[in-house]
Amino acid sequence: TDKELALEFLDQLSLVYRYILDNKDKETVSLHSELESIKALLAVQETRHPGAVKINLMISNSARDFKIIPLTLHTLVENVFKHNSLSPTTPIDLNVKIQNNALLVIENDVRPKLDVQSHNIGIENLSRRYGLILNRGLNITAGQSIFRVEVPLLSNQVLGV
Repeated sequence: TDKELALEFLDQLSLVYRYILDNKDKETVSLHSELESIKALLAVQETRHPGAVKINLMISNSARDFKIIPLTLHTLVENVFKHNSLSPTTPIDLNVKIQNNALLVIENDVRPKLDVQSHNIGIENLSRRYGLILNRGLNITAGQSIFRVEVPLLSNQVLGV
């Protein structure tokens, strides 16, 4: 019913899909471009679930030149919304940070939805893709209260560029 909000939602959604179409076949993308796209995805999700997720992007400008596999953050952020009960009265903390200039860490509270069954296809596929480039996949810690994924950052040296 809110026309301005609907237009903003569509603008952000179009940015998300444009990013997907432009980058889905690339081997790597800059962390900076993935973060910019994630901001649009988070704006879309905030419109759908106002106040339900508290987002903390703790990435320095110097770390934005690292490379990651396209849609890494998309997959991990979408999982937060897909697999957790969302409520503005008890928002989920979603933290995205760099650790030791080697890992991108995505961590969120766990509040499992009762009606969603996970087959972990998205994360397993992503982990295999990292394994092909680095000979190691993602480090995933699924605890009772925290879900944490450590993604190895790719540098030009690792990629042989």
